[in-house]
Amino acid sequence: MKKLSKLSLCLAIFIMAISLFAPEYVSAGTRYIKTAKELKTLKNAKQGDVYILKKDIDLKNISDWKPFDFSGKLDGRGHAIKNLTGTKGGLFDNLTYGAEISNLRLTNISIDTLKNLDTMSMIINIGGLANTSQGASITKCSVSGRIDSTAVTGGFVGKAEDTEIKTCVSSIYLDTGSIAGGLVGEGRGNMLIEDCLMIGRISKKSAAAVGGMAGEFFGTLKRCVTASGVIDTESSSNNKGSIIGVVKGDAHISDCYYYGNVPALGPENKEYKSLVHLDEKSNKSIMTGLNFKVWTLKKKKNNGVPVLKWYLKYLH
Repeated sequence: MKKLSKLSLCLAIFIMAISLFAPEYVSAGTRYIKTAKELKTLKNAKQGDVYILKKDIDLKNISDWKPFDFSGKLDGRGHAIKNLTGTKGGLFDNLTYGAEISNLRLTNISIDTLKNLDTMSMIINIGGLANTSQGASITKCSVSGRIDSTAVTGGFVGKAEDTEIKTCVSSIYLDTGSIAGGLVGEGRGNMLIEDCLMIGRISKKSAAAVGGMAGEFFGTLKRCVTASGVIDTESSSNNKGSIIGVVKGDAHISDCYYYGNVPALGPENKEYKSLVHLDEKSNKSIMTGLNFKVWTLKKKKNNGVPVLKWYLKYLH
């Protein structure tokens, strides 16, 4: 009996030692990320691998971030990746099929492809989170900062295909001479943008198509809101819309609300139901399309524009 007790004690000490000194994995294929160096290891992710941000990560010491493809799952747990600076695009280059990004904030990013003259002509798509995405999922994320580009540009993704973007906030400034959108520059295929908010701004510089949610869009877009001033009334674009600049194909757009004096859709588009123009004095009772389990409307918050509940604490 005494031998058994000693054996049990030794086993307990051994297990404790492993837990203290072993790498911080939660299960096979899952790991915590705490530093910029560890963040770069995401380029080795395989489909199904899970990464969890343990804390905020500051990229201020990296002068030119090099985006890479990602096919795993990244859960930010509400933490931020801060001060990303680059000339080749956002955090990721391409989000491949099955990639999932959730609960992540990108704050104070600064992307300027004009500084990279050697590769400027080769850069076709630029996004704050990813330059392109195919079959990916982005949920409960936000992006803030600035992007200067001549490429197809989106606050989250430059060109997105078969991608879902849900409950996300863009508060980014886009200065671009090409197709531009607060969430995506160009959305194609089986796209879904749902319960998203744009409170950033797109410059009045000439662009082929400019939209608060998307420059060009083919897919489903519902329950989205854009604030006033998102699209400058002096914008020289022939296709500008507070929601979408150019609607491609048989899109499905409903229950969206916009502020300011720029129409919801570009002039060449047919009108869709439930696209409502409001001002900051509008009240909750007329916004019947929004799910107020997800959204909230507070007169002293966000200039009276509805805001996603999870984002309230991050508003300045």
